[in-house]
Order: sequence, then structure tokens, then C-alpha cells
Amino acid sequence: MSEQPPKLIFAGLDKAGKTTIYNATMEEMTEQELMQNQNPTRGIERHSTDFLDRDFSVWDLGGQQNYRDMYLSKPEVFNLTKAMIFVVDIQDTDRFN
Repeated sequence: MSEQPPKLIFAGLDKAGKTTIYNATMEEMTEQELMQNQNPTRGIERHSTDFLDRDFSVWDLGGQQNYRDMYLSKPEVFNLTKAMIFVVDIQDTDRFN
């Protein structure tokens, strides 16, 4: 049985830039491509990607309140996670809490 690639989760509030960070770093999209890809993530988007010569299973979690409520009510979403990148928009200080 082959080993599954490590699971990496991008999480945070809506409009924080999770998908943009994923696309810019792991998919190496150009600035123009990033600007064209501005739709909010709905639910969970799963990607298999090769980054720094290693395979990853990337889970991009939509940041809207209803999706966050769903993830927190289903802790199995986070099972087998090797790393989580929690993204915060530092310009949106009203939402820090």
C-alpha cells in the first residue's frame, strides 16, 4: 500500500487570501491569472499538487461563516492533517477576534 501525500489545509476567514496564496505559491500563477481567479471558495476544494518536489493533498477551506460552522461540527475534516496554514487579512483589524 502506498503512502498518501501529506494533507495541507488552508483555513481562515472569508476574503483573507487563502486561495490566492495557494495559487501563487503552489500553482505558480501569474499576477494576471490570480486577478482573474477571484471567486470565493465554496465548501472544500481539494487539490493534488507537487510542490518543492513533494506531493501534497491540499484542502482549501471556504471561509464564509456557514462553511466554518460546518468544519467545526465535523472534526474529521481535520483528520490526518500534517500542516495547516491559517490566513488572516492584516488590514481587516475589525475581524481579528
